Amino acid sequence: MSQQEAKNELNKRTARNIIIRRGDYKGFLLYQETIFKHHYKKPLRATWWDSIIAIALMDIFWGVHDRLIIEMPPRHGKTERGVRMFASYGQGLDSIINFQYATYGDDLSTLTSSETKEIMESSTYKELFPNVDFSNKLNTKNHWKLSRGGGFLGTSVGGSSTGMGAEIHICDDLIKAIEASSKTVRDKAWDFYNSSVLTRLEGRKAVIIIMQRLHEDDPVGRALKENGLIADGGAWEKLTFPIVNSFEQFEQFYKWVKSKNIDINKNISDDEIKKIELLCDNDYELAQKEYDELYKPKAYQDFLLKQKYLVKYKKVAFYKFAREIFLEKYPFEADVISYKEHTVTREPLTTLDDGEYGLDFVVNQREQMSLSEFKKQYFQDAEVSESGFFDKNDFTYVADIEIPEQYEYILVDNAESQSASADDRGIVVVGKSELSDGVVKSIVMDGKYGKWDVYGTCENIMNLMIKFPKAQVLIEGAMGGITLGTVLKKEVLVYNNKAQVSSKPLITNSISVFKPTNQVSKNSIIGLMVAPLEQHLLHFYKFVDSAFLEQLMKEFLKFNPEKKHNTDNCIDPLARTFFLPQCTPKPFQKPKVVELKSHHQRRHSIRTWRGI
Repeated sequence: MSQQEAKNELNKRTARNIIIRRGDYKGFLLYQETIFKHHYKKPLRATWWDSIIAIALMDIFWGVHDRLIIEMPPRHGKTERGVRMFASYGQGLDSIINFQYATYGDDLSTLTSSETKEIMESSTYKELFPNVDFSNKLNTKNHWKLSRGGGFLGTSVGGSSTGMGAEIHICDDLIKAIEASSKTVRDKAWDFYNSSVLTRLEGRKAVIIIMQRLHEDDPVGRALKENGLIADGGAWEKLTFPIVNSFEQFEQFYKWVKSKNIDINKNISDDEIKKIELLCDNDYELAQKEYDELYKPKAYQDFLLKQKYLVKYKKVAFYKFAREIFLEKYPFEADVISYKEHTVTREPLTTLDDGEYGLDFVVNQREQMSLSEFKKQYFQDAEVSESGFFDKNDFTYVADIEIPEQYEYILVDNAESQSASADDRGIVVVGKSELSDGVVKSIVMDGKYGKWDVYGTCENIMNLMIKFPKAQVLIEGAMGGITLGTVLKKEVLVYNNKAQVSSKPLITNSISVFKPTNQVSKNSIIGLMVAPLEQHLLHFYKFVDSAFLEQLMKEFLKFNPEKKHNTDNCIDPLARTFFLPQCTPKPFQKPKVVELKSHHQRRHSIRTWRGI
């Protein structure tokens, strides 16, 4: 580098540093870009909504507002911008400010806190803010003090924030998505907000809540119910970013584009299909050239990587061009997103991050998630479904001809007591198989329900083991599970000794006792079945034991996640098959291609006595 070039580079850095230290939203955006480029060693994926988030966060920093809600789908960078970038930038501008940050779990809190600290320890940060030094008295991964008096504390719901105040408290996903249906969990998060967030505020006394909506009664729902929006005379400024402009707009596109696979002549003409495919093919060729220039594959493994890249690219391209054809047919107007005097235009059917989470991703999520969860997490629509938690219209039944090759599992609901007067017990047999698109199909094949002692339970399990000889038996090692597993193995040995003498088939099913989990509630695990039911990926065999099926349906339709105690002896073991890592589906296998031969070919491929 020549002397003049070095001087120009120094001037650029000086100008950049001046803009960043200015402390407005443009400085914050440039700060993020700089950290990504020089610390993360990758470009920042800038989005159309970055400026809105930046202005709102800097308004909190400078005291324009003291309450801010940011609603956004998962994995879209809200923690990156709202915690790592904002907290580190804020302490660079004002090293006497105290931040607190809280999320649902200790591990996540520690990870995010340490990543924020790593930014502040980087050479890039020290060039931008040379006067920021860490104190020797307190300097850990999730709790540090600065030499000028500021600091940062990362904690979690249920964790302690004693001994440190906060000018800005950032609440980032105070509840897990899988636990949102539990009123106990929501109450715990809200109690934390009232007792550990509000009581620690000082100075600016500001609170930021960042999350995807999970329930109408989640922390955002309660905060708005308690204090309301600024626009309505309340306390909260709220930014809401659905993954696509609106659910209604996306749903119309989704049904239109998916109809190609159902009825070509229904909504999409042949000419439109050809146009989409032609555009994809042309763009695909450009993608191949682009990949070759970027990655220059030289070996076979590079070739495989290229194929994976191009398959993904073609899917992205299909939806990109399908969007263009759709908007020619249905010309929606663009949305104008405003925050104060700042406005941004959002074109129809625009995602939040086309580079990483485009329409192909949104369509895939729509296909695999329950509609209610999809609307909540991706469109921030937390309204309660009128049909209840499980809808009886979602239950589907299959006959023998519709059952694929599958792995089968027998799961047992353990009673707390081993006597016959204990709670009802449920045993369920479930088959799991993978479809061609990677989605898992589950079928309830059979089950038993009743009051039995431990030996009666073993007898019913063994009857199902004989009926489903390849099914793996899984018993939770809680309550009487360990005892049940021990007795069952003994009873199988006794049965096999007698069966061997009388030349009857032996029981060869594997029996496993698995460790129970205390991290996820039973109601949350049962909630995992909503999406498979809605998407018709959980079916019921037509010839399931009638008493068991009747009880199963009753438990489904009466289930209420707000209750601590539900009748779930049958649906609980069924739900475990959607949670346990042991319950894997049978992998999809492409059908073998059979080469059709002519009569002449077949005739001459068969050896006969004349050819000897």
